[in-house]
Amino acid sequence: MPLQLNELRSGLWTPIRGGITPGEPPVTTPVGDSWISGETKPTRLNSGAGIIAPYPTVKYTGPLTITVDKTVIENKVIDDYLTIAAADVVVRNCRITGKNTGFGTGAMRLVTCYSSKVKNARIEFCDLIVYTPSPWWDAIGSHDYTAYRNYTSGVVDAFAIFNGNSGMGSAAVNVTIEGNFCDNQSFYSPDPSHATVDNQTHNDVVQVQGGKGAKILGNNFQSYFDPELGSYPVNGATRMPKIGTIAKRPQSLSCVMLTAGVGAITDLLIENNWMGGGGIAINGGAALKAASNSYTIRGNKFDHGQRYGSGNSTTCITIHPDVPTLITSGNIYEDNETAVLIRRAAA
Repeated sequence: MPLQLNELRSGLWTPIRGGITPGEPPVTTPVGDSWISGETKPTRLNSGAGIIAPYPTVKYTGPLTITVDKTVIENKVIDDYLTIAAADVVVRNCRITGKNTGFGTGAMRLVTCYSSKVKNARIEFCDLIVYTPSPWWDAIGSHDYTAYRNYTSGVVDAFAIFNGNSGMGSAAVNVTIEGNFCDNQSFYSPDPSHATVDNQTHNDVVQVQGGKGAKILGNNFQSYFDPELGSYPVNGATRMPKIGTIAKRPQSLSCVMLTAGVGAITDLLIENNWMGGGGIAINGGAALKAASNSYTIRGNKFDHGQRYGSGNSTTCITIHPDVPTLITSGNIYEDNETAVLIRRAAA
């Protein structure tokens, strides 16, 4: 049976490093906020619900498909998932769980921004914590949204970036992902969506499948699996980091995966993030539309937990050699400030 988080922990839980421990939400009253994007590292104490207002306890009873422009949903517990199909919708200081949907069938997101009517959606200071983890649950996707200072846990992927509407695959995607803390991904095997490939979830914190001008700024992406969720352990010791004091958890595929399956990825900015784990932390090795793609990757800090091939790797960033525009600077290991290797190769 899938793990029922609320039955184990009364619905109030704080993920830390190697798993989930019982406890009240980390912040229950508003606190002084001196957070600066790209300078302040997002953590459980400065990201998610309870930062700018008391932690939400009131159940949301409004519509789950939002069709009215300028709707604001704030300070609520949303035990289902939201579909935004309007302009200028704000979701603020909420806890979103997907509880009423349970395990799910087919691709599910706690907040879906797919409709062509979505414009300038903003999801901020929310806890996106799946009640019943499964191979189907992601957090937020896919276009015309800003995700600001949220906390995600228990999902397969945290963020999707693409516009699948007709003719929009390579158009401006209008996505900014800023100041979020993402940890404790859930791995599953078997995975029905990859049954003909390798039959396991392909976990990325962010997957960019197309679009122009996406911005990924000042986040803390920990690309590791939670040992209490899903089909753990994962491939035994071959996916365990072996360096220093890194938590003994297998890595997921990447912090940021660039695949261009929907359209070309152009004018992408990945700047001033903290990234841990992943087979390759930023993986742009896919050949698809490589000759049309363009990336700027600068000022990011990494741990030593990457795993490429049969063991740990010094490769934090891989970009396909056919990508014509790649601007990089200041990408370093967090602990010793030495430059990370940028690998131009197909991955």
